[in-house]
Amino acid sequence: FARSGGGALQLNTPMQRFWRDAHAGLAHAIHVPGSIFHASTLSQLGGEPQGIHRSMI
Repeated sequence: FARSGGGALQLNTPMQRFWRDAHAGLAHAIHVPGSIFHASTLSQLGGEPQGIHRSMI
């Protein structure tokens, strides 16, 4: 992305789409397994996940 030049920042270019897709994918919950497993286990054991973990279940 850094070598693509200023034109890569335009929203209609494939490089910009790739950049957005890659960053959205990395932010997806599946890439944070520790937190997901922790929240799921708490719920299954009758506990209440706290904070951001609550929104994952």
